[in-house]
Amino acid sequence: MRASAASLLVVALLAAAPGRAATLSSQTLSRPEGERQYLVATPTVATPGKRALVIVLHGHGGSAAQALGQRRGQAPLSLWLSIADREGIVVLAPDGVQAADHQAGRNDCREDSQDLPHSDDVGFIRALLDEAVQRYRVDPQRVYLIGMSNGGMMS
Repeated sequence: MRASAASLLVVALLAAAPGRAATLSSQTLSRPEGERQYLVATPTVATPGKRALVIVLHGHGGSAAQALGQRRGQAPLSLWLSIADREGIVVLAPDGVQAADHQAGRNDCREDSQDLPHSDDVGFIRALLDEAVQRYRVDPQRVYLIGMSNGGMMS
């Protein structure tokens, strides 16, 4: 059986990732719908100039901590902690908002879903980007968005 391209990418990233990981901290940002939580991973080594930013979006029912491997085992996107440190980039993982089904998710603007929260997640991500540019020396020309499931739809 042939391995998929995604499997090969994960294997390559695992092989290339060193044992250390970026410093992870929990932050809040005031929004019209209330305080929003996010995790930020910053490299442990100093890097000259502005840094790239990767925003990691969890799926419906998940959390930022789960997406970055801090809860419920090793999540595939937790590789970004090692990559952040190795490449000198910043990684942000915002938490979703509780939806009608009492699960955390994000408003990815799909009209076919009854379980999306009524939050301005586009505005939240825009505000996170502004925060990252000011606070973490992020280059606004090097911003990348990745997600799983509901987070992938938002991406």
